[in-house]
Amino acid sequence: MITWTKRTQVLSALLILLFFALLFGDAGRCFEDRRGRITERELGELLPELKNVRFLNKGDLLKQGVLFEGAEDIETYGCSLYIEGDLNKDGQMDVAVCGAYYDQKDGTEKPFLLILTGQHPGRYRKEFFMAFDRYFFICRETELIKFRKNEVLTVGFKAHSDLMGVIMWDGNNYIFKHHIAP
Repeated sequence: MITWTKRTQVLSALLILLFFALLFGDAGRCFEDRRGRITERELGELLPELKNVRFLNKGDLLKQGVLFEGAEDIETYGCSLYIEGDLNKDGQMDVAVCGAYYDQKDGTEKPFLLILTGQHPGRYRKEFFMAFDRYFFICRETELIKFRKNEVLTVGFKAHSDLMGVIMWDGNNYIFKHHIAP
């Protein structure tokens, strides 16, 4: 028969194993990937003037011809639809989000780029918003993608193409500039 002390030790060991399985196993990776991410509900709250706000997804990019079969793995190149990091080098976490909203004026969905600046843990302020006439993805600087002075993100409108733009930080504001890759 197991004594109360023994039962407590077994239960404690199981809880510790469960904790480490969640932390380092598949469930832990899912949790880790979501840490700090903004939800679609929060995205809508940050943009109350827009209707039906949502995140873009790879399906949108495939459907619109931005990506093509075989080029879906944009993360390999440092590209994404959601990027976190200190983009403007002010010591605060920034978030760049590719999203879409319903434009009531013409009855279509419009893609947008939103850059949020961290205020304190879990709080963000809208720093930059720009609607585009086409779908896109964003890229951070990597060994493959080198930025020029003041560039913080690349905006790609078609995979493996020179059709792109850059987001720059001028010390006070984010600025979008069309750009043709060299």
